[in-house]
Amino acid sequence: ILNQSLSALNTIKLVAVDGSISQAASQSITSSRLLLQAATGVGTSAQVLQTQVQQMRALVTTSGGLFVAEQDGLVLDAKQSSHVASPVDAWDLMGTEFAFKVAGNLALHVLNGTLSANGTIQALAVSGVAAQAGNVRLQTSKALVSPAASSVLTVNAALTAEGHVSVLSDSDVVLTAMGDIALTTAGKTLDIEASTGALTMQLSGTDEAVIQTNAGNVRLSAA
Repeated sequence: ILNQSLSALNTIKLVAVDGSISQAASQSITSSRLLLQAATGVGTSAQVLQTQVQQMRALVTTSGGLFVAEQDGLVLDAKQSSHVASPVDAWDLMGTEFAFKVAGNLALHVLNGTLSANGTIQALAVSGVAAQAGNVRLQTSKALVSPAASSVLTVNAALTAEGHVSVLSDSDVVLTAMGDIALTTAGKTLDIEASTGALTMQLSGTDEAVIQTNAGNVRLSAA
């Protein structure tokens, strides 16, 4: 449990090999890059992890999911050469292409700015736990006071989930040619909304953005 705020100029790395990462109310994490690894969750739906970082990467290995509220613009990146694994962590189990690999539900809200998902995102259901079905919710907004110049949500790598997926922006949503979204469990729904902007699915040569469910519903909405 983080009972005080954390701040660093470069990288903060938090590892809970057999437990979870949580945060007391009114605390925050500020850095250029944040690396998170936990066995049983990062934040909760009731007490999300509050951050103000530029880049983030996270691994939840067993259960609990990931719940984060980011104050401004954020990039979800794949493994960088400077991400050196230690004997106690499990980054190699994650794969270098991943930005987020989460057992349980994943909810990330950028409160005032853009979100660029440049590394693969995967959410896995926890066996026997209906409330941890591998749902994903990515959301961007602009603050009412001192709003950011943009709150575009860009998916630039594969996003796969065993649960429902929501991709929501109060501006534009962009799925680049590499930004495929796949829901692997039968009957799960996909919801993509650009409430005041455009929804764009891009092409690049023979590659194109693809959305796919397993006999589930799809809702696409734009202004």
